[in-house]
Amino acid sequence: MAQEICHLVCCVDNNYVPHCGVMLTSLLENNKGERIRVHVLDNALTEECREALRGIVERKYGQELAFYPLASDWSASFPATCSYVSLTVYSKLFIASMLPAEVKKVLYLDCDIIVLKSLHELWHCDLSGKAMAAVRDAHRRLEDDCRRLGIDCQTEGYYNAGVMLFNLDYLRSMNFLEKSLDFVSKHASRLPYHDQDVLNGVLHGHILSLPLRYNLHDHLFHRKRYMSREEIRLADREMRPEHRVIIHFSSRRKPWSTRCLHPLRKSYFYYLDMTEWRGRRPRDTFKEWCWRWNRRISGWLHGVNGYRRVR
Repeated sequence: MAQEICHLVCCVDNNYVPHCGVMLTSLLENNKGERIRVHVLDNALTEECREALRGIVERKYGQELAFYPLASDWSASFPATCSYVSLTVYSKLFIASMLPAEVKKVLYLDCDIIVLKSLHELWHCDLSGKAMAAVRDAHRRLEDDCRRLGIDCQTEGYYNAGVMLFNLDYLRSMNFLEKSLDFVSKHASRLPYHDQDVLNGVLHGHILSLPLRYNLHDHLFHRKRYMSREEIRLADREMRPEHRVIIHFSSRRKPWSTRCLHPLRKSYFYYLDMTEWRGRRPRDTFKEWCWRWNRRISGWLHGVNGYRRVR
């Protein structure tokens, strides 16, 4: 019996290719027993960038890779108020329409992610009757965002869009793309989180909640967390080294920038050094060094919501 293919999708432009390469390296390095096909939604990638990704997926790990160029005229689908947003940001909405009909289920991963363990259990999650599976978000004023989108925060929840397991047949049957574009058109001025707001606004009530270990996003690492006591207890358990599966550097201060203070930042460079971009580090200055120490001290004094210490 042929081994089941695990379908992975990511969206990338030329600027993010090195980070996409790091994410794919971490995924493939820790899932060598799986058969994986990577689907890249390609926002005007150069042939050089495509070759870099082929070098990782096909030549280094012997897995399959396919590119799906994004049509630049798709930006016409979005109102003028969203015109400043890169096409890559909203490309998640097109996944069910772009991928072949024989692909029934796909795992989406952002490029600012590191995979630390096998995704076998996640991939085999039962999505019967659900549009997708994801991890709940935990940002400040989450209840306000739920009200803005007409979501019951307690029973339905608001989910982070960095890691999503999509039931493509379900999305196709509900005309997800058409409903999403209609949602954007009607709420264009009230979508600060862009595609994440759209996915939650359209699919709420049809989302399966995943354990936090599958998307340990930035909010979970801060000293003050906007969660209930029970949620914090679960988060502390999921963040232990033996349980961590996916680290998501969801802050605007990414590991490759000088101002990233994430406690697990080194894991990004560990996998970076397995790629053709090995040794690449952000250029530091005295000014940046002073900023980091000022931020750390402010965190210790609770002047800002700094990071927790984790193993």
